[in-house]
Amino acid sequence: VTVSMGNFQANLAGLSLKEFLTDPNKMVETTLHAYDMVRPDTIVAHIDLNLETEAMGNEVEFLEDGPPLVRKKILEANKGALAKLNIPNPETDGRGPIYLEACKKLSSHFGRDVPVASVINGPWNTAITLRGAEQLIDDTFDDTQFVHDVMKYATEVAKTYTVKLKDTGTGVTMTEAAASCSLISPQIYRTFIKPYHMQLFEFYKANKINVSLHICGFIDPILEDVLELPINSLSVDSLTSMKLLRDLAGTRIVAIGNVATELYVQGTPEQLEKAVREVVDLCAKDSAFILSSGCEIPYNSTRDRVLHFVEFGREYGKYER
Repeated sequence: VTVSMGNFQANLAGLSLKEFLTDPNKMVETTLHAYDMVRPDTIVAHIDLNLETEAMGNEVEFLEDGPPLVRKKILEANKGALAKLNIPNPETDGRGPIYLEACKKLSSHFGRDVPVASVINGPWNTAITLRGAEQLIDDTFDDTQFVHDVMKYATEVAKTYTVKLKDTGTGVTMTEAAASCSLISPQIYRTFIKPYHMQLFEFYKANKINVSLHICGFIDPILEDVLELPINSLSVDSLTSMKLLRDLAGTRIVAIGNVATELYVQGTPEQLEKAVREVVDLCAKDSAFILSSGCEIPYNSTRDRVLHFVEFGREYGKYER
């Protein structure tokens, strides 16, 4: 039983998001504080989705009480700037050194007792953050070669960051928030994203790097495509059918999810329990399942709801039951 706490950890600690996302010591202290309060079975070394692209040149403004704002995307007005981009070095560029330091400290603190996951952006996330969602989707019709070029570049970035994060002792989760059918068509996924996902996960497999994949939103129409990737685990959002995932994959991969995140803000105890029962009854038989929130829970989630989810999930999910 776990929960993707993300920025909610700063809320729990009474810390500004700007401090949380820019200071390695605050990252560690806040994560440990959240762990002590909630006691999930796994923990994530959280970072926002701008880590890699900020190091490439995107201009990011950090707010005290809200997620960072991208003030300038370097490919938004000039696709030609792609030719001048180098692969950032996570050890020297942007907030890479800050994040690597936090991951090392958290991995060292928990050792083998609690699995710690770090986070990278998948190539489509990176491409959208560099170019803009509307512009990149238009490019899939108007300039297909550019889309492939930026995806090739973003794939190499993902490889570079994954290798460095593995060296910290953490596991790695690749998030592709924008690669769901809540935003794109199945055809865009199959043409412009799946080939690079396949390349990445074959690279991970060849190099014995265990990387979990998370895709937000609704992915039922591309779920068979995603399951053709050589992945070991897949985290899905509440909009995606966990039944379909189980029907297609069985226990071949670990299924992670997928309680709706809004329940941690405004759900009643009964609603949380109902959601837990539904997914546990569906997925827990024969295991290969981790009960979790469907995605990162909102900043304004409440401690009592998060604790009730973990405690009820742990009780309801007992093998003896």
